[in-house]
Amino acid sequence: MRGCCARNMYLCIDSSQADETKLSLGLDTNWVHGNFSMSTPLLVSIAEFLKKQNLMISDLKGLAVLVGRGRFTSTRIATTIANTLAYALKIPVVAVKEIDFDK
Repeated sequence: MRGCCARNMYLCIDSSQADETKLSLGLDTNWVHGNFSMSTPLLVSIAEFLKKQNLMISDLKGLAVLVGRGRFTSTRIATTIANTLAYALKIPVVAVKEIDFDK
């Protein structure tokens, strides 16, 4: 979907599960979800997930990370990657509590 930068695309990262990372991509009002093994590096999972949607990382308009539950190190890695991507892409990043994430 190259050239689709006018669309609102937000990537949400949920690393709270012990065995998998959940990625959710908000495309306007629709959501696409993907589950990836924790043994796969998060950046690789993000790249594969976006590739399946025919998107590039530069198409993202914002990032969110689920915080408040799960393992500290997993949350810290997800937060660091989200902050780094947001900085490089000049897009917003937010922390989302579980109760907000499920809405």
